[in-house]
Amino acid sequence: MLQTIKLSQAEGEIGFVGPGRQGRDYKQLVCSFDWRSFYEHWDGGAFVEEFRLELAGKYDYVLVDSRTGFTDISGICTVHLPDILVAVFTPGPQSQKGLVDALECVEANRSELRPREPLHIVPLPCRVDRDVAREAFARKAYDSWFENLLGSYFARKVLALAGRWSPDEYFRRVAVEYFSRFVYEDTLESLVHHIDDKAGNAWKYSNLIHVIDSLGAIEISTSALGLDEHVILAAQSTVLQSEVRAEHIQ
Repeated sequence: MLQTIKLSQAEGEIGFVGPGRQGRDYKQLVCSFDWRSFYEHWDGGAFVEEFRLELAGKYDYVLVDSRTGFTDISGICTVHLPDILVAVFTPGPQSQKGLVDALECVEANRSELRPREPLHIVPLPCRVDRDVAREAFARKAYDSWFENLLGSYFARKVLALAGRWSPDEYFRRVAVEYFSRFVYEDTLESLVHHIDDKAGNAWKYSNLIHVIDSLGAIEISTSALGLDEHVILAAQSTVLQSEVRAEHIQ
């Protein structure tokens, strides 16, 4: 169900769609949904494509929250729907390698689905513990991680954005830091840290917004759904292709 939230201190409004009614049978209903039948027998690809175009025509920005991985719903959220994909990862090697595998799969499927419409990948390191990194025993590990980051897949994606920041400056500006005090409450960091305070995450969030905004307006395909058979057939196979590529990577 769509909920409309009026902004009190600015013009405009936010439309919010939650996960639905989370009753006793919610988990079973979600897990038992037959995505293969939805795509193969109920024109699921056409439905999702029409839904995407409707959202793009109604809103300035549409934010879609999706977990990383090879699942049916993540295939829709990371391949079919987005024009900009914010790739969130933690400093651990397992997190970074797993995300790179997933993103390479996403890029392969996306090039088949909408080859003329680029997918901008925006890397976002999170839970970077600078407090620990300032201690002598951990400084070497932090420096090594950051140096490896500058030579990684994520640095190449930063260069592909063609922004004004080098990968070094980009990661220093957007990497979201870990503050232990926020673990024990639901306080929004952006309400605690001032946007001009470079030691806080509000400044990092504003830099991320700048990066997303600098990518400019996204050109949406205006081809009629009923006539663009290639797009529809590709969309119907997006989820299935994600599963096949996942098995290959594993």
